[in-house]
Amino acid sequence: MVRKLVYGFNLSLPVLFTVVLLTPFFTAESNAQPTEGCPVAICASIPGLPPPESESELIFFDYEYTDSFGAETFEVAANVQKCPAFIVQQFGGAQITQLPRRGYNLESVECEGTGIDFIEVENGILVACDEARRELTTCTFVNQIGSLNVPTMSEWGMTGVAAALGLIGVFYAVRRRKASA
Repeated sequence: MVRKLVYGFNLSLPVLFTVVLLTPFFTAESNAQPTEGCPVAICASIPGLPPPESESELIFFDYEYTDSFGAETFEVAANVQKCPAFIVQQFGGAQITQLPRRGYNLESVECEGTGIDFIEVENGILVACDEARRELTTCTFVNQIGSLNVPTMSEWGMTGVAAALGLIGVFYAVRRRKASA
């Protein structure tokens, strides 16, 4: 019995080797984007900032695109004409999230187009495609320059009181010196 198992194993070793080599070609999963669905372009905007004149003036924002095929991160330059586009799978959905960037705050997301449903979520949108379309829908992530650390009124008040107490202390020290001299 043992001899037959070993003998059978030896006979099938070339077949097993061939199957192991060819398996990835027949079972490989594809992360390719769907060809039917709704095209969505992702743009970034900073109101009040002029369009960049050179590549060194570009301001990039990082995004994450997540759908049933997986997640992908990409970057988009603000205030430029060309924006990357993705195809949201028909009868499917995707989440597009802007990753935080220091010094800028996401104010809103404005989408222009038909046939696609949008729901705003924290730092992004959910996109649903009910029917495949050829028209490009553009979603613009509007960012504002973040606030600087400006002292609040209470901090200014504390600074003023400290300065006043310092001046009073100097005044008494000078007066005391004059009195003892």
